[in-house]
Amino acid sequence: MVFPPGLSDSCLIPGCGEPVHAKGLCRSHYDKQRYSGRPVRDRMSRACLACGVFFETERKDKLFCSTKCRVRWCRKRKHSEFPMEKKPTPLKRSRYRMDRPRKPRSNVPTEWFTLDDVWAKSPNSCILCGEPLDRSLKPWDAMAGVPDWIVPPKDGGELTLSNRIIVHRACWSRKASHS
Repeated sequence: MVFPPGLSDSCLIPGCGEPVHAKGLCRSHYDKQRYSGRPVRDRMSRACLACGVFFETERKDKLFCSTKCRVRWCRKRKHSEFPMEKKPTPLKRSRYRMDRPRKPRSNVPTEWFTLDDVWAKSPNSCILCGEPLDRSLKPWDAMAGVPDWIVPPKDGGELTLSNRIIVHRACWSRKASHS
């Protein structure tokens, strides 16, 4: 699988480390996302009845952070003069948010321009063959003018008006087939 530059080839879920299958997720997290709408379960937390420390749980009926706390609370309840009720604190749910990595911004200069701007800037003849350009021709005509890059962006060209030119469609096709 080919990845765009700047993106990781491992799963986006922290601690997973499996190879990416689709949408930045490994196979198992992608399947969970597809079937349930979330790649991981929601996290639930509540305060332990014995020590009061918040702990994460996957079960709604878990009341203690550890076995030690559960045994301590049961002994305390057994030997207490006053009745101790098992009233757990309400569950706090926290949804898992998946932050997608952003592509790094390039430092290539860009500028806004229209096709009319490119036609106005271009000479009246095709740079590749030297024949005159005619804007009145239909776009599918071989001698119609089409915009092209002087230096293509993939080769390091700037996304500016000064890097655009109008050439014949036939000349553009020949140039593209030779590249």
